[in-house]
Amino acid sequence: MSATVHLPTSGVSPHLAGGNGRQVVVVVPFKDAREIRDRCGRKTHASLGIEQASAFCSSNPSEWIATLLVSELAAAGFNVVRAPATASGPHIPRIEGSLLKLFAELRRPPGMLADRWIEADIHIKLVVTSGSGLIAKRSFYAKGRFTPQVTFAFDPAVEDATRKLFKDMVASIISLLNRYPALGAQHASVHRHSDGSPSNA
Repeated sequence: MSATVHLPTSGVSPHLAGGNGRQVVVVVPFKDAREIRDRCGRKTHASLGIEQASAFCSSNPSEWIATLLVSELAAAGFNVVRAPATASGPHIPRIEGSLLKLFAELRRPPGMLADRWIEADIHIKLVVTSGSGLIAKRSFYAKGRFTPQVTFAFDPAVEDATRKLFKDMVASIISLLNRYPALGAQHASVHRHSDGSPSNA
Protein backbone atom coordinates (compact mmCIF):
# COMPACT_ATOMS: atom_id res chain seq x y z
CA MET A 1 0.00 0.00 0.00
CA SER A 2 1.38 3.40 -0.96
CA ALA A 3 1.94 6.25 1.50
CA THR A 4 1.53 10.02 1.19
CA VAL A 5 4.06 12.73 1.98
CA HIS A 6 2.02 15.80 2.91
CA LEU A 7 3.94 18.88 1.80
CA PRO A 8 3.52 21.65 4.41
CA THR A 9 1.87 24.91 3.41
CA SER A 10 2.01 26.54 6.85
CA GLY A 11 3.86 26.28 10.13
CA VAL A 12 7.32 26.48 8.56
CA SER A 13 7.80 30.26 8.45
CA PRO A 14 11.24 31.49 9.57
CA HIS A 15 9.59 34.72 10.81
CA LEU A 16 12.24 36.91 9.22
CA ALA A 17 11.90 40.56 8.19
CA GLY A 18 13.86 42.77 5.84
CA GLY A 19 11.93 42.93 2.58
CA ASN A 20 11.03 46.58 3.25
CA GLY A 21 8.43 46.61 0.50
CA ARG A 22 10.94 45.83 -2.24
CA GLN A 23 9.52 44.07 -5.27
CA VAL A 24 10.74 40.67 -6.44
CA VAL A 25 9.54 38.34 -9.17
CA VAL A 26 9.36 34.62 -8.39
CA VAL A 27 8.93 32.24 -11.31
CA VAL A 28 6.37 29.55 -10.49
CA PRO A 29 6.78 26.62 -10.75
CA PHE A 30 10.43 25.77 -10.22
CA LYS A 31 12.12 23.36 -12.59
CA ASP A 32 11.77 19.75 -11.45
CA ALA A 33 15.32 18.42 -11.74
CA ARG A 34 15.01 15.53 -9.29
CA GLU A 35 16.75 12.28 -10.13
CA ILE A 36 13.72 10.45 -8.69
CA ARG A 37 10.55 12.15 -9.93
CA ASP A 38 7.95 9.41 -9.70
CA ARG A 39 7.79 9.42 -5.89
CA CYS A 40 8.81 11.47 -2.83
CA GLY A 41 9.86 8.70 -0.48
CA ARG A 42 9.65 5.06 0.45
CA LYS A 43 8.32 3.11 3.38
CA THR A 44 10.51 0.26 4.61
CA HIS A 45 10.12 -2.49 7.18
CA ALA A 46 11.37 -1.09 10.50
CA SER A 47 13.34 -4.22 11.40
CA LEU A 48 14.30 -5.81 8.09
CA GLY A 49 14.87 -2.66 6.05
CA ILE A 50 12.91 -4.15 3.14
CA GLU A 51 11.01 -1.65 1.00
CA GLN A 52 7.27 -2.03 1.51
CA ALA A 53 5.73 0.88 -0.39
CA SER A 54 6.40 4.04 -2.33
CA ALA A 55 5.43 7.42 -0.91
CA PHE A 56 3.92 10.07 -3.16
CA CYS A 57 3.75 13.82 -2.64
CA SER A 58 0.38 15.34 -1.78
CA SER A 59 0.87 18.01 -4.48
CA ASN A 60 3.24 18.95 -7.31
CA PRO A 61 6.54 19.45 -5.43
CA SER A 62 8.11 21.92 -7.88
CA GLU A 63 5.04 24.16 -7.71
CA TRP A 64 4.72 23.69 -3.95
CA ILE A 65 8.27 24.83 -3.19
CA ALA A 66 8.02 27.91 -5.45
CA THR A 67 4.59 28.90 -4.11
CA LEU A 68 5.83 28.54 -0.55
CA LEU A 69 8.78 30.82 -1.36
CA VAL A 70 6.32 33.43 -2.65
CA SER A 71 4.44 33.26 0.66
CA GLU A 72 7.53 33.38 2.85
CA LEU A 73 9.10 36.31 0.98
CA ALA A 74 5.81 38.19 1.29
CA ALA A 75 5.79 37.40 5.03
CA ALA A 76 9.32 38.85 5.23
CA GLY A 77 8.06 42.14 3.79
CA PHE A 78 8.70 41.80 0.06
CA ASN A 79 6.19 42.82 -2.59
CA VAL A 80 6.18 39.53 -4.49
CA VAL A 81 4.99 39.08 -8.06
CA ARG A 82 4.28 35.48 -8.98
CA ALA A 83 5.19 35.26 -12.63
CA PRO A 84 5.51 32.94 -15.59
CA ALA A 85 8.96 32.28 -17.02
CA THR A 86 8.86 35.29 -19.40
CA ALA A 87 8.00 38.02 -16.89
CA SER A 88 10.64 40.44 -15.63
CA GLY A 89 11.66 44.07 -15.25
CA PRO A 90 15.05 45.78 -15.66
CA HIS A 91 15.48 46.69 -11.98
CA ILE A 92 13.37 43.96 -10.39
CA PRO A 93 15.12 40.90 -8.96
CA ARG A 94 13.90 37.74 -10.61
CA ILE A 95 14.13 34.43 -8.74
CA GLU A 96 14.09 31.09 -10.52
CA GLY A 97 14.69 27.74 -8.91
CA SER A 98 15.33 24.06 -9.52
CA LEU A 99 14.17 21.30 -7.21
CA LEU A 100 17.08 18.85 -7.13
CA LYS A 101 15.90 16.48 -4.41
CA LEU A 102 12.89 15.81 -2.22
CA PHE A 103 12.88 12.39 -0.60
CA ALA A 104 11.92 10.89 2.75
CA GLU A 105 12.67 7.42 4.09
CA LEU A 106 13.32 5.34 7.18
CA ARG A 107 16.91 5.21 8.41
CA ARG A 108 18.32 2.57 10.74
CA PRO A 109 21.97 2.01 11.70
CA PRO A 110 23.22 -1.52 10.91
CA GLY A 111 22.75 -3.90 13.81
CA MET A 112 20.62 -1.47 15.85
CA LEU A 113 17.01 -2.55 15.50
CA ALA A 114 15.65 -0.20 18.15
CA ASP A 115 17.34 2.95 16.83
CA ARG A 116 15.48 4.23 13.78
CA TRP A 117 14.21 7.54 12.45
CA ILE A 118 12.56 9.15 9.44
CA GLU A 119 14.89 11.33 7.38
CA ALA A 120 13.87 13.88 4.74
CA ASP A 121 16.22 15.61 2.30
CA ILE A 122 15.41 18.73 0.27
CA HIS A 123 17.88 20.29 -2.17
CA ILE A 124 17.16 23.50 -4.09
CA LYS A 125 19.16 25.66 -6.48
CA LEU A 126 18.17 29.32 -6.78
CA VAL A 127 19.21 31.79 -9.47
CA VAL A 128 18.59 35.49 -8.84
CA THR A 129 18.97 37.84 -11.82
CA SER A 130 17.98 41.31 -12.93
CA GLY A 131 17.91 43.17 -16.21
CA SER A 132 20.58 45.47 -14.83
CA GLY A 133 23.14 42.66 -14.69
CA LEU A 134 22.79 40.81 -11.37
CA ILE A 135 23.45 37.07 -11.59
CA ALA A 136 23.64 35.12 -8.33
CA LYS A 137 23.42 31.35 -7.92
CA ARG A 138 23.31 29.27 -4.78
CA SER A 139 22.28 25.79 -3.69
CA PHE A 140 20.40 25.14 -0.46
CA TYR A 141 20.21 21.79 1.27
CA ALA A 142 18.33 20.77 4.39
CA LYS A 143 17.87 17.48 6.22
CA GLY A 144 14.92 16.88 8.50
CA ARG A 145 14.62 14.15 11.07
CA PHE A 146 11.83 12.61 13.12
CA THR A 147 11.97 9.66 15.49
CA PRO A 148 8.63 7.81 15.41
CA GLN A 149 7.41 6.35 18.68
CA VAL A 150 4.37 4.44 17.47
CA THR A 151 3.14 5.70 14.10
CA PHE A 152 5.27 5.73 10.96
CA ALA A 153 4.97 9.30 9.61
CA PHE A 154 6.94 11.19 6.95
CA ASP A 155 5.35 14.57 7.61
CA PRO A 156 7.28 15.75 10.72
CA ALA A 157 10.64 15.08 9.04
CA VAL A 158 9.54 16.89 5.86
CA GLU A 159 8.30 19.83 7.93
CA ASP A 160 11.62 19.95 9.81
CA ALA A 161 13.60 19.99 6.55
CA THR A 162 11.30 22.61 5.03
CA ARG A 163 11.61 24.87 8.07
CA LYS A 164 15.42 24.69 7.98
CA LEU A 165 15.50 25.22 4.21
CA PHE A 166 13.33 28.34 4.22
CA LYS A 167 15.14 29.91 7.15
CA ASP A 168 18.34 29.68 5.11
CA MET A 169 16.82 30.67 1.75
CA VAL A 170 14.87 33.71 2.91
CA ALA A 171 17.78 35.00 5.02
CA SER A 172 20.13 34.60 2.05
CA ILE A 173 17.80 36.44 -0.33
CA ILE A 174 17.45 39.32 2.14
CA SER A 175 21.23 39.46 2.57
CA LEU A 176 21.84 39.41 -1.18
CA LEU A 177 19.34 42.15 -2.01
CA ASN A 178 20.61 44.32 0.85
CA ARG A 179 23.85 44.53 -1.10
CA TYR A 180 21.93 46.05 -4.05
CA PRO A 181 19.43 48.43 -2.41
CA ALA A 182 18.29 49.94 -5.72
CA LEU A 183 16.94 46.60 -6.94
CA GLY A 184 13.25 46.22 -6.28
CA ALA A 185 13.04 49.63 -4.59
CA GLN A 186 9.71 51.41 -4.62
CA HIS A 187 10.69 53.66 -7.51
CA ALA A 188 11.05 50.53 -9.68
CA SER A 189 8.08 48.42 -10.64
CA VAL A 190 7.14 45.53 -12.85
CA HIS A 191 5.30 46.73 -15.93
CA ARG A 192 1.91 45.08 -16.24
CA HIS A 193 -0.48 44.24 -19.06
CA SER A 194 -4.06 45.47 -18.93
CA ASP A 195 -5.08 42.17 -17.30
CA GLY A 196 -2.66 42.80 -14.43
CA SER A 197 0.00 40.29 -15.43
CA PRO A 198 3.67 41.36 -15.63
CA SER A 199 5.09 42.32 -19.02
CA ASN A 200 8.63 41.92 -20.32
CA ALA A 201 9.41 45.65 -20.18
